[in-house]
Amino acid sequence: MAGNKKNYHIAVTGKVGSGKSLASKFIQEMGFLLIDADLIGHKILENEEIAKKVKKIAGLEIILNGKIDRQKLGEIVFSDAEKIEALNSLSWPLIIKEIKRLTAENSRTVTDAALLSQWGIDDNFDLIIYINSSLDNIQSRLSKRGWSAAKIQSVLRNQNWTNIPNSYIIVENNGIPDALKKKILELILVRGAV
Repeated sequence: MAGNKKNYHIAVTGKVGSGKSLASKFIQEMGFLLIDADLIGHKILENEEIAKKVKKIAGLEIILNGKIDRQKLGEIVFSDAEKIEALNSLSWPLIIKEIKRLTAENSRTVTDAALLSQWGIDDNFDLIIYINSSLDNIQSRLSKRGWSAAKIQSVLRNQNWTNIPNSYIIVENNGIPDALKKKILELILVRGAV
């Protein structure tokens, strides 16, 4: 279903469990390259120099079979504001650099990034979609993924969404996936992205 619009860059953002990754996949199906900020962050942790710095931030207990255990890392940093800030100051510039590179090298992209509003790169996108969902739905979705109530609360606390920028288009996601897909498709068509 890819259109022939030359350059169009979309970002999808929102809280964990809101449905932003699902919305991003729907856009990807329309012929956009998917840029997943979380996956970029995971790849960054595989870099030996970065891994050494992360070990200094979070401690040796994050190492499992010679590699960083992302689950253990998350447990440690999301419960300590100073550690999450140190990790963010290390990883965010690298994530941002890679997103900018990928959007510059590709004409049609969709970037899935929960923390987009904190990165100062909104100008890189033609359209930014904020996926909004009720706290009950978010908790239910994350519980189904095996997340504890404490982990959900900790991660949500670190995703500061008190002020959604006026330039973001808010799409509600409190129903079934097909309803979200229909909303996303309509929005993309109305915006002339395909």
